[in-house]
Amino acid sequence: MKIFVFITGFLLLVTPSAQAFNDGYQCTAVTETTVGYAPASNKVETGGGSVKKPYAVRLSDIVSDRPVLHAQEIVPLVKLAEAHNVIWFAEKASAGTIIIWTLFEKDNVRPATLISTKSYDLAGAVSFTAFYTCK
Repeated sequence: MKIFVFITGFLLLVTPSAQAFNDGYQCTAVTETTVGYAPASNKVETGGGSVKKPYAVRLSDIVSDRPVLHAQEIVPLVKLAEAHNVIWFAEKASAGTIIIWTLFEKDNVRPATLISTKSYDLAGAVSFTAFYTCK
């Protein structure tokens, strides 16, 4: 019996679970970066910095099978994977671009954090990343 209790307790500690996550978050963009290839100059160009005009997104139903992103539109997300304190989602934007959303649960040091990444071919490969803090 003791071994069963030990194994059960151990599995509960190491099994990936979204139960530690809240079911929804309000997130505000704080910084953005871009990395892109400029064919005309044959160089990789980068940029980034604080968001000049902060914008917000909201995640809801995170622990369900049907998570949702509320931004310019209400968009269903696909939960790709989850680990102890991270969940990865995918969004298929209206133009067909896949946007990856990564949610890091808060801990004793930092608030919950959301990162979005999307890539396009805009006369050269370019990737945009936005970093959000969430409540």
